[in-house]
Amino acid sequence: MIGNFSSKWRTASPQPCESLAAGFYHGGISVITASRTANRMLRFTHMVQTLLANRNEYDVAIIDTFSTTALHWAIFSAYIARRLGKRVVLSLHGGNLLQRFDSQPEKITKHLRRANAIVSPSGYLADGFASRGFTVQVIPNPIDWHSLPFRKREIVQPNAIWSRSFQGDVYNPQMAVRALAHLCGQLPGAHLTMAGPDRGAETDTRQLAAKLNITEAIDFVGYLEKHNLLVKTDGCDIFLNTTRIDNMPVSVIESQAMGLCVVCTAVGGVPHLVTHEVDGMLVPSDDDEAMAAAVVRLVRDPDLAARISRNARARSEQYSWPKVFEMWKRLLSEITSKAKDNSTGQNANCSHGSS
Repeated sequence: MIGNFSSKWRTASPQPCESLAAGFYHGGISVITASRTANRMLRFTHMVQTLLANRNEYDVAIIDTFSTTALHWAIFSAYIARRLGKRVVLSLHGGNLLQRFDSQPEKITKHLRRANAIVSPSGYLADGFASRGFTVQVIPNPIDWHSLPFRKREIVQPNAIWSRSFQGDVYNPQMAVRALAHLCGQLPGAHLTMAGPDRGAETDTRQLAAKLNITEAIDFVGYLEKHNLLVKTDGCDIFLNTTRIDNMPVSVIESQAMGLCVVCTAVGGVPHLVTHEVDGMLVPSDDDEAMAAAVVRLVRDPDLAARISRNARARSEQYSWPKVFEMWKRLLSEITSKAKDNSTGQNANCSHGSS
């Protein structure tokens, strides 16, 4: 498995490949992973070395494909794996991959055609690439559904949590601060916890909070280990997701599983996860007034909040590990069986030719 195994970096949020690799291992599938190295160049080098040095130890290479600079190592990794005669599964995660394809169609097409199978955790990319001539199977990002604490929110307090990296161009943390400023004027006691590693935008976010005179209404708790993050999340009633680009954010799914009322920007694959006023609330990108208005509705309408909390928990069960694992097992079985059939056919053809 080639991806960003980033849970110990403190500069990035954990990626789904980590829980997937752990699940494979506990499910009896031998797994080799790369890379846990934080430095980009060393991480890329380690990925290449892992593919080459372990060539006799694996049959299938599952390669995460993003839309940012990480796309380059995905392309090279897939090239190496195919040169080694391995089955290749490309796992599409980048929320901006469709736009990247449209700007570089030849490059991305060549990459996708190296795959024996293409998967994506959401229907957003699957539908988008289907219209561009590619078959993409939807296999959701897994969550540990049964271990996530569920609490049905009926009387919702204006106590919200935001949990992404402080990266302004993608995750837009300042939108959450502006939304809180609106809330403080309507709901006394409104509070926001902001958790996540700093990717360059935390200082600006803090300065905005000071400018709006709401510093005391925000807790900046920084990067939290998974257990501590879940404890913080469980103590809140509302989850804010302010991203400008997204595919299938695990943080949203986990919050739904825990019964929080999620309020999300309707970007990328998020509308495939959240149905407005059914299991969450959707607002336009960067519209802090609409986000604040959605929170006010949840606080003032207990029936709406209770329905969303209940439905969110029910919807999130489809992402539980046992269900996701069965989908992966079927896919891996199919592509390895095809490889064996092709090998048998080639051997038969060789024998026939010799005779």
